[in-house]
Amino acid sequence: MSDITSLEARIATRIAALRKERRMTLKQLATSIGLSEAYLSRLENHKAPISVDNLAKIAETLGVPVEQFFATAAPDAPLVITRAGEGKKARFRGKKGFMATLLANGKRRKVMEPLLVEVHTSTGEIPLKQHTGQEFNFVFEGTCRFFFGKETYILRAGDSTYFDAGIPHAVRPVPGEKCRLLAVVGSDEFAMHGDLMTLLNDYQL
Repeated sequence: MSDITSLEARIATRIAALRKERRMTLKQLATSIGLSEAYLSRLENHKAPISVDNLAKIAETLGVPVEQFFATAAPDAPLVITRAGEGKKARFRGKKGFMATLLANGKRRKVMEPLLVEVHTSTGEIPLKQHTGQEFNFVFEGTCRFFFGKETYILRAGDSTYFDAGIPHAVRPVPGEKCRLLAVVGSDEFAMHGDLMTLLNDYQL
């Protein structure tokens, strides 16, 4: 058995948690980064060390910054207030996706992730994707298209949706229309890992 430091063990545990959140098998992750399934299994079970190069590959595949693996736990704030215009910005669903504002970024161990989504800022077709948990969307400005499984709906200001996020879904803009909505994603699984963002795949801070 290899000598594993406490930091390496923490990183390995985090890798395993993120992989499972992404619903990726060991084989899928191994294939995507060019490593063996056996090595990843040993890594996740604290029986093999990890190089910086391999950690970078894993982080890129899982869609998280490398520094996230080195973050230490900090006391959780009982209250987080996000003032108008001060929320952290992120682009979801890749480089051509839409901009969103994280409305509770300072809160750890969340069971919900509230986002202010600027649907009209996407520059490409948003793919349908799924994740664990449930989601609530409330359109407070404009019009957008909501795709859920094989169905398509037009949502206008004042409309809302609440759905099982395990079914492929996406919100896309209507050409020429501005659309802003509040999205709240929630799952009991999120609290175990203290980081909801990893389930909202393909985001860039």
